[in-house]
Amino acid sequence: MARTWVRLYTSQTTYTDYDDVWGLSIDPISLTGAEMFIEEGRKAQFSLYLDEDWISGGLTNNWGEAPSGLRFIRRVWVEIWDTPLDSDTSLVIFAGFLFRDSIKFDVTLRTLVGSNYVQQLKQGTVTVYDWMSTFIKIHENSVLQLEEGQYVIRDQLQALFNEYSVDWSWPLNLCGVGFQLNIYPDFGTVFNNEPIWTSSGRYDNIYARLYQSAGVVKFELFSHNTESISYLDYSTTPPTTYYNHGLHSRHNIYTVYGTSVVIDVSFNNDDAITGTTDPRYPAEWSLQDQLDYFGLDISGWSDQNTTTLEQATYTVSPQTTTQKLKLLASGTLTRTQIDITADAEVRLLEWVNYLLNTQYASLIQLGNTPSS
Repeated sequence: MARTWVRLYTSQTTYTDYDDVWGLSIDPISLTGAEMFIEEGRKAQFSLYLDEDWISGGLTNNWGEAPSGLRFIRRVWVEIWDTPLDSDTSLVIFAGFLFRDSIKFDVTLRTLVGSNYVQQLKQGTVTVYDWMSTFIKIHENSVLQLEEGQYVIRDQLQALFNEYSVDWSWPLNLCGVGFQLNIYPDFGTVFNNEPIWTSSGRYDNIYARLYQSAGVVKFELFSHNTESISYLDYSTTPPTTYYNHGLHSRHNIYTVYGTSVVIDVSFNNDDAITGTTDPRYPAEWSLQDQLDYFGLDISGWSDQNTTTLEQATYTVSPQTTTQKLKLLASGTLTRTQIDITADAEVRLLEWVNYLLNTQYASLIQLGNTPSS
């Protein structure tokens, strides 16, 4: 049966549903131009008879004060639900927050038939603002300091929720909103064996392989290097030769996310021996002993030097070398890593605009309740 109703949360887990609403309107989704993130700030409006839950939450805000400077927002969460005529499944079609001026109402008096009791009726119009509208209002004048270096798009989008929201946990940070990033679009940047990762330093041995797990590309790396520095102690006759030995043995696993190589796990077995007269490395510092230490068998890694996911092909080149090893990308994919060439100050909303539009990202509703 077709049904549309409004749900008002008075805490993270308690709510009241209102069926008697009228005049419902919801801003359409607009996808035009480079200012899409501003146009995507949407609102919904409807009318109903207001009870004390609406009055207290929407006007007096008695469910907790907002931080200084954010007095415009009410700590309540409103959802508009709909059950289509041809379905039994109810869905949230809009969700958001109340601002200080979100509720406007007129009071009318009604005398109950057969009595002298006069009842006050508060007929109100409620405006609900979505997450992006609220985020834009909070950060109208916010600036962001970008330091020289590499920025992973996915991490920057996550920071919108972790760092740039508000300093109380509910509802803005826990309102069931997230993001999706289309890293393999039908259109985008075309790569032709472009390096997206390069090893640092030189190694006696470095091995890598590519494989896919759970629908993503994994990049596994093992590197082994030993070094020795000798010096003479002239306080003895004849002078005594001493050695400082060093071991650098590492095993890393990365996820390749578009053009970003994000480390998942990192293990090392670094060691050092100083001031020894023995010119030999410890026996357990050998390549095979280090592979055994990590439980690795690299015998088939040389055949796992390329993999293709969607429109992107990744290649390890060269496979085994004492030179720098590179991970190359080819095909059509989103550039999911940004290189900032110098420290800069930018408006936070301009940064969000770039992250959402240039990188084919979008905000999505993850759940139906603020505690999702």
